[in-house]
Amino acid sequence: MTRAVRYIADFIPLDEMYIGVYHRNKEEHRVVARSTYSEGELLNYIRRDIPKRVLQAMRDFDEHVDKQRAYIVNDPSSELPIRFLYPFVEYGTYSCLMMPLSVEDYLIGVVLLFAHGRDRYVREHAELLEKVAQPFTIALSNTLEHLELMSLKRQLEDENRCLRKERSAAKKAEIVRKFNSLRSAMELAELAAPLTNPVLILGETGTGKEVIAYAIHQMSPRKDEPLIAVNCGAIPPTLLDSELFGHEKGAFTGATANKRGCFEQAQHGTIFLDEIGELAADAQVRLLRVIQEKEIVRVGGETRIPLDVRIICATNCDLEAMVSEGRFRQDLFFRINVFPIWIPPIRERRDDIPLLVKEFLVLKAAEMGRTAPSINDRDMQLLVNYDWPGNVRELQNIIERAIILSKNDMIEIAPLLLPSKDNKTNYSREERFVRLDECINNTILSALKKTNGRINGPNGAAVLLGINPSTLRNKMKKLGIK
Repeated sequence: MTRAVRYIADFIPLDEMYIGVYHRNKEEHRVVARSTYSEGELLNYIRRDIPKRVLQAMRDFDEHVDKQRAYIVNDPSSELPIRFLYPFVEYGTYSCLMMPLSVEDYLIGVVLLFAHGRDRYVREHAELLEKVAQPFTIALSNTLEHLELMSLKRQLEDENRCLRKERSAAKKAEIVRKFNSLRSAMELAELAAPLTNPVLILGETGTGKEVIAYAIHQMSPRKDEPLIAVNCGAIPPTLLDSELFGHEKGAFTGATANKRGCFEQAQHGTIFLDEIGELAADAQVRLLRVIQEKEIVRVGGETRIPLDVRIICATNCDLEAMVSEGRFRQDLFFRINVFPIWIPPIRERRDDIPLLVKEFLVLKAAEMGRTAPSINDRDMQLLVNYDWPGNVRELQNIIERAIILSKNDMIEIAPLLLPSKDNKTNYSREERFVRLDECINNTILSALKKTNGRINGPNGAAVLLGINPSTLRNKMKKLGIK
């Protein structure tokens, strides 16, 4: 496109050129490309919130103009449709030359030439532009095909990720249905599934909250649409808006292309917001607005994107206590706590442990391409008596580790759980329930001591801990570490 600008500029006044697409049926306009004499770029800038009078002017242009002629607009600031659809241009100092692009008299878009100064264009310039209308039409058709293919590619990648997660979760959901102790939770999930109300899944870490979320989605009318899972505690605060709501190209350093956020990816489906209690206060405000208004705006964008998304949240935090302490917004809590489902910890349903063990032996052995090993009664009783602070996830990890270490068709559990000379892990109740903040505080202090207080760089504490330096600073600030 830049080469086209350089060529045309030899014959027609030209400083900037845009190619736009009018979607008649969708009542939206998309600016797909822009170029100056020195650089060009694909934009994919979409305007959907088009005022009625602008839409009517666009329809009149589509229905009544001669699509083989170029049109001179020497004062584009007085033309509302151009000013509204192309807000990038400083209209007080530009003239415009507009050429419809059509296929068999069907308008597919326009090419707009802008030149500094007033009254820069005459009829001779319009006639010259008319002669290159066909190459522009072909270029626009190719651009549209490219954008459509890229959109389909992203959609396919999203759907493949969702499908893999859903298949894994479906297997786990089948396991969950076998337990009498989870029958009440599954009954509530079945009641919630056909509705659109928000669901809040409560329970300790590792109890299987994500499995219940996937089960709700699979039993809902949205089961053929995507389910997008988001761990709110794993996203750095500086990236949260971009991850959830998406961003426009150029919105910030590194935003080299438009990106759909998790809410857009979940359109017509379900979004699962895990660890909702980890959201910062400002992020809680933005999430509340999305739930209330059912629309988002991408970072760096202006277009409001309507949403049709079912929201399921989960947390291991006591949100009511956090509300009382001012750490979680009360209005957001009321919005997401419409239909709560409690998942009991595994220590309160010890009768489930033998069945879980057998299921995990088969599942994990199959993942490793091995025959499922057995477990003796003594080791099974050891697992039943253990308190499982990490719940089902910890049990699954222990079984997986036991299979890896097994040298025959029988796994051994005792060395993995009981203290020994080689394994000095203490599973006493006192150590098991040390506050998480205290553990994180001690770990950070140890890392800072080892790096002599250095945070950044290859020898810094952030690298040692495997996290981003900004994330480490945020945690240090939160814990009062200086």
